Amino acid sequence: MPTTPFHNELAVPVAGGALAVGVAGPGAPGAAPVVLGLHGTTGSHRALAAVARHLAARDITFLVPDLRGRGASAGLPGPYGLDTHVADLVAVLDHWGMERAVLAGHSLGAWVAARAAAA
Repeated sequence: MPTTPFHNELAVPVAGGALAVGVAGPGAPGAAPVVLGLHGTTGSHRALAAVARHLAARDITFLVPDLRGRGASAGLPGPYGLDTHVADLVAVLDHWGMERAVLAGHSLGAWVAARAAAA
C-alpha cells in the first residue's frame, strides 16, 4: 500500500511563484468530480491523507494545495491573508479547468473555504 494517497503534485502559477497542490483520485481534469481540500494553520496537504484515501476510493479527484506560507508552498511571499488564499484557490481551479468545486476545510482551511464561497 502506498504511503500517501497523493499520486501527483501540481505546481500552480500564482502571484510570487508556484503553489504546491497534492492530487489524489482520478488524475486528469474532467475525469471525475472535484473536491478542493484545505488544511489547517500549521498543516499541509498531507494532513488530509485519510480524506484523500476515502475520496479516491470513490473516484473523486481531491486537490489539496499547501496554502501559501505552508508545506511545499512555504517559500511563497506574502501577503498571507484570506483574500490571497482565495485568489490562490481560484488559480488552482483555473489550472485544473474547473469553474466550481466542492470546498472542504479544516481550521484555517474552513475560513478560507467560507471566504471563497462568499466571493
